[in-house]
Amino acid sequence: TMFVGRMRERHRRVVLLEEVSASSMEHLLEFIYVARVRLREESVAGVFQRGQRMVHLARLLGRLCLPLVDSVFFTDVLEADKLVQQCNDCWALLQEARLYHVYGREISSERTRPRRSSGWAEMIVVIGHNRSDISWTSLTEKLDPASGKWFPSATVPGYGKCEFAVCELQSHIYLSGGQLNSSDVWCLMPQLAQWVRVGRHKLLMARVLFACLRPQLYALGIYNGYQRLSSMECYSVFENAWKTVAPPLLTVSSSALARCSGKLSIIGGAVNNDRMQLSFRCSALTHVSSCPFSQKCIDAVSLSSTIYTAGGLLDKLYCYTPRNDTWSKVAELSMKLVHKKQLGILSHFISSD
Repeated sequence: TMFVGRMRERHRRVVLLEEVSASSMEHLLEFIYVARVRLREESVAGVFQRGQRMVHLARLLGRLCLPLVDSVFFTDVLEADKLVQQCNDCWALLQEARLYHVYGREISSERTRPRRSSGWAEMIVVIGHNRSDISWTSLTEKLDPASGKWFPSATVPGYGKCEFAVCELQSHIYLSGGQLNSSDVWCLMPQLAQWVRVGRHKLLMARVLFACLRPQLYALGIYNGYQRLSSMECYSVFENAWKTVAPPLLTVSSSALARCSGKLSIIGGAVNNDRMQLSFRCSALTHVSSCPFSQKCIDAVSLSSTIYTAGGLLDKLYCYTPRNDTWSKVAELSMKLVHKKQLGILSHFISSD
């Protein structure tokens, strides 16, 4: 089930390949996308003489989900293999797997998406809270895009809240801030289907902007229930603790936070139309090109090294390209988006079916 390809599985029958020879290697590579191909180690080992395997090695490994391979197997078997070490074309594939194990879903390719037959799938997680006349009710569901089916998931324990922030890091969902217990941070672990309370914020953050970057969580506090904040905290998964990092240059509220090209970008807000950028290399905030609009209650999402913004009563979709430090208009919208979070941003993680 590690094999990948552009075509989805269409047949569930098991295919047995007996005594694969060198002459059938080309046919094997064309057929290998089927996740239910059953190969014996003895057959694979006899495909080529050792000196002839080098030609097809990179192409064969390129069809494997190396980032999803067990880290111990990857280190002890794949990286230790002499033939793999001698193949320069395999270095990029191995590096992609290493980066995925460290940075999580910041690294994305066809090899980081699990096959359906593996029992794991990318899920879209919806976390919300329904308000009744008496109290808030917590709700968490997940959607399988392949089947279009919704599945129940564990809800945030203890209470419901609003105005919280959610972020995904290494296939874990983190929830921060909100009107109640604003310093609490919760983590949804898909392996256990349970919410776990992790390290608390140093400050109360009733309204917070949340994003992950190489591979840490950054929380920008914009309101604590009483006043605007000018603080940013960074969470280390290994230490399970938050630390204070460089604050924004301006105290803003109702702004957007997006990750793109190895940096975090703070866009818009209630103060002015400035845009700030945080580099993880120096942990310092700097000004870059100003937005062509002055709005609050906006949101942003990154796609293909570009940041797209909407909301805040804008009737246009704008994009920012960090490489050129330029803004441009992408499209006219059919209506003005009034509230924050109306831009279609999908938080997804890998979960068992």
